[in-house]
Formats: sequence, C-alpha cells, structure tokens
Amino acid sequence: MHAQPSVAAGDRMPAAFERVREALVELSRVWIESGAESVLIDDGKGCHTVAGSATSDSIRLEARLDAFDPPARLIVAGIDSEYARSRLEADARLLDGLAVARTQLSNTTAALVEANDQALAFYHLATGTSSSLSVADIVDHLAEEARGLTGAPAVAICVPSLPDTLCGDREFARVLVDLVRDGVGTESGMVRRHSSGLNHDVLIVPIGHEQPGRLILAGPAGGRIHTPTQKLAAAIAGHLGGLLKLARTHQRELADAMLRHDVEAASMLAGQVLPRRSPTVPGLDVHARNQPARLASGDYFTWTMTERGLIFAVGDVSGKGLPAALVMTMLATATTAAAHRDRTGNPAHILAEINADVYEYLSDSGVFVTTAVCSWEPRSGVVSVVNAGHSPVLTVRRGQVEPVPPHVPPLGVLPCVDAEVASFRLEVNDMLLLGSDGLVEQENADGMQYGQDRLAEAVVRSGTTTAVGLVDELFALLQSHSGDEPQDDDRTLLVVRRTREAP
Repeated sequence: MHAQPSVAAGDRMPAAFERVREALVELSRVWIESGAESVLIDDGKGCHTVAGSATSDSIRLEARLDAFDPPARLIVAGIDSEYARSRLEADARLLDGLAVARTQLSNTTAALVEANDQALAFYHLATGTSSSLSVADIVDHLAEEARGLTGAPAVAICVPSLPDTLCGDREFARVLVDLVRDGVGTESGMVRRHSSGLNHDVLIVPIGHEQPGRLILAGPAGGRIHTPTQKLAAAIAGHLGGLLKLARTHQRELADAMLRHDVEAASMLAGQVLPRRSPTVPGLDVHARNQPARLASGDYFTWTMTERGLIFAVGDVSGKGLPAALVMTMLATATTAAAHRDRTGNPAHILAEINADVYEYLSDSGVFVTTAVCSWEPRSGVVSVVNAGHSPVLTVRRGQVEPVPPHVPPLGVLPCVDAEVASFRLEVNDMLLLGSDGLVEQENADGMQYGQDRLAEAVVRSGTTTAVGLVDELFALLQSHSGDEPQDDDRTLLVVRRTREAP
C-alpha cells in the first residue's frame, strides 16, 4: 500500500509551486501508485521532494516547466518507458497551463476590486477548481460556485459533449436552457423580462471558442442583473473555458501516450516473430537482419528445418508501420506452418499453400506480399527458389552475381498460384542473397537510389568469408550511401553461404 504523497520532512514546496500544489500532489500520488519511487521539483536552487523517496542512482525522467520563474523541471524517479516519458511531458504541460491560468485569475481578481466580496469569492473559486482534472467535475463545481457568487436562483451550463448542468432551481434552470435553445437570446448578452416572458433577467455568457458553450443564469425575481454581476459571470465563463480546454488537452495527451504505448507493445510483439538466432545447418552459413523504417517492420524472414532440409523465406508486405507489421506476423507464421505441412520439399508447393491460407485476408484488406520461398537439400547441395514478385534475389556463383527473376505475382493477387522453380547447386563459397526493396531503393541526398547493380558490385568486391560479415558490410555501405537522409523503407537481407561439401 502506497503512502500518501507529501512534502518530505524538512523540505518545503518552492513558493512558485504553491499555485499548483493540489494538482501537483494529485499527479504525484498517481505516479507513486504507478510504480515510481519519487516525484521531485528542481527549481534551479535545489531538488524538492513532493512524494516518495529515491536513491541517488535511481533512473530519472525529466520534463521542463516553462511557466515558472525561473523555469523548473518535473522529475520522476524509478520508472522508465516511452509511455512514462510521454505521460510526464503531458503532466508538465498541465502544470504549466494551470500556473498560467492561476496567474490570469489573479489578474482578473484585481480587475474586480469594485466588488471586493465577489473578488475574494472568485479567488476561492479558482483555488477550488484548478486542481481538478475531470471535465464533468469542473463544470459541476463551477455551476454551484456561479450560483453562490451571483445569488442567481437558477444556473445552467451547456457544454458540447456533456449533459446540461443545472443547479439551484433545476426546473427553472431547464426553462432557461429551453428558452435559449428556442432562439430567445441566442447571442451573448441580456434577455430582459419583457422579452423572455419571465419575471427575471436572463444573462447568457459564451464559454470558450473551440467548442463553444453557454453559461446561463437568472437574475433575482423582479430585479435587475447589474454590471458587477455581469463582469463576474464573464470572468467565471472565461475561467471555465480555460479550464475545460486545459483538461481536454491533458486527456487527449494522456490518451495519445497510452496509444503510443500500445503501438510500441504491439510492435515489439510483432518483432518477436522473426528468428533471433541463425540456424545450425551442416554445410551452410546462414545469417539475416531486419531494420525497420518505423517502429515496426513490414518485412520478414524465417527459416525452419524439416525432414527434407532447410526451408527459408524473405517477404515484404505492402505498406509500412504497424498495419504492415501485423500482416507480416501472419505471413511469417503461415510460411513456417506450410513448410512443416509439406512433404515434398518443393518451395512451389509451399508457396501455393501459403497463398491458399492468406489470399482471402490479403484480398479483402487490399494488401499484397512479395516473397521468395527457398529450400536447401543437404545431400545434393541444391537450392530451389520460387519468387513471388520479390526483389532482390541474387545468386553468387563462381564470383558471378545473377538475379533470380519473379515466377508469379505477389501473394494476394491471384487466388491460386502455380509457380516455376529455379534450382541450382551451390558449390563451396557460393551464396544466395534474399533482400527487400528497402536495400536497393534507398536514396541519398541527391535522390540517387543505391540500386541492385551497386549491391551486386559490393557483393563481388567483398572480402568477407562469413554470412554475418557480408550482412554487416552491406548494411554499412547502404548507410554510407544514404548519409543523413531518412530511411525510406524497411530493410531486410538474408545470406545463405555454402561452407563445405556434404559428407
């Protein structure tokens, strides 16, 4: 059970933060309950503990607070994730916004000195609402305070996306709302008794600009709503509009942070589908690397040993980001499953089974997948390749590089595929390279792509004798080519190299 947040013994809240004490303590409580060790404020003169306690070597996240003089930092210790970073930034913006709002309220209070009692009450109103982060709670509290400050017999607040808030004489307040919605006094201002049919003045004050609402209040029976009350109502409406904007912004930022957290988690899980270690295959040296352009990759590679030998594949899902990554996980899984169901060792049969498994889904989704499925027969040293619209697929034999052209369209284009198979024997030091178009289509600052010819030349010139060495070298050359240009597409390369003859 977590202790309630409090300023540590011997530690005092910096004076500038007294304006936002309630919100700061509430946010600190949530952080401690979420697993943080402590929440601190660094005002440039020292670090002040708001809640918890942290050791000197604890991980710390920081966010700037620019609305304070001098600027300060909000610090959370003992927790670290992209979601926590985003949430901390959102909380810092909330505290900045509250500090600005409280400063503006102080200025408004000064402007109402002609009604001292109301000004003091309004200041109390500000301190009672600025710590709330709930839109509904803010509106309910402001409605009650507006009635108390103005002495109105009925008050209504109408805000888009929320039920009408009625206080005081609720039936009378509902009459006021209906009166406004029926077109009487649709603009802000005063509706006098003679025009409204009531024995009351009715004041209508707009709230906010992005999603405009209305503060509606009735004057005393038989009396007038005078200028001080009109000023006070305008100040209340302005204050409410600012708090609603701040609360909604904070809620959107937290929702965005949660969404980013979910996307990161889904992307991480999608990446788990790709093999983590190279397979151990007598006579072969195999290595692959995938480098996403975004958080998640739409490229995949996979390999699996069957009774017939090694089955391996590389594929590229159309599109980028998480949607492509989710399709990628399905294709990688379908490839492995089809390889184990097959009893022929023929990659054309495996490709046909994969297409039968995924065609309907891909067709309905408007997605296609290029892929090359290959098999390695250990005793003969023969590699068989079937290419479904994929590139680059290159053989390197006796120092010569040759492409393996597509045999059929990508998966998801035709309901049935009947592909030809390209078969060839790998001699010692011969290689097969399966890449994705992110390797050859990457542009440099001049808009020139790396290109398949340049990739082939780099393979021929390479002096490396291992699959992992060649993969590392080609990725380094590609990075040198692109320089500071952003990565255009996911990059994948799988290298299979013959190391010795079968026993």
